[in-house]
Amino acid sequence: MPDHDSTTQREFFDKLHDKIDAYTMEVDRFHDDASHFSRRVAECDRLVRLAQTSLTQIDVKVAEAVQIESRAATIAGAAGREAGRVAAEAAGQAVDQLMQTVAGLTADADRVRLALHRSVGKTGLWIAFYVVCTLGLCVLTACATYWIAQKNAVTPEIAHYAELGKMHESLLNKASEREVKTINAILARPAKQK
Repeated sequence: MPDHDSTTQREFFDKLHDKIDAYTMEVDRFHDDASHFSRRVAECDRLVRLAQTSLTQIDVKVAEAVQIESRAATIAGAAGREAGRVAAEAAGQAVDQLMQTVAGLTADADRVRLALHRSVGKTGLWIAFYVVCTLGLCVLTACATYWIAQKNAVTPEIAHYAELGKMHESLLNKASEREVKTINAILARPAKQK
């Protein structure tokens, strides 16, 4: 019977170790996913920097357009009006094109951010599941240990000696000071050599 119990326990702990290894692999996989999404966020940051550069270019183009319009306003007649119109159209087209680029980059950044949030949520759920399973296995281990300890309970002989010890302790607690001195004197005697 003990061989069967030890085999069952060994199988239980082997399965436990296999499950822990599987959970560890899952956590590693999710760490890899998080690293992948971190790279995606870095790409998103690069796209945002590109967008900022594009906005700077827009500002430059607008400033150039303002300068062109200012110069065109000083030119007399139809030539001045035509120059202003061309400059305004060029600036409008440049602004429209750059705004479309910025809108596309912003949409890409939003998609990456949402994907990262989903991945982080999934990783958190897997880690919570892993912690719950680990705690459950710890409780099962504690129950198994308690059950094994009960099977190896105190023998009747040890219980008898424990009772004798309690009785002696009770007698010593009730003994008078004189009786305690007598007991100590007896205990202090050297053992008889045979």
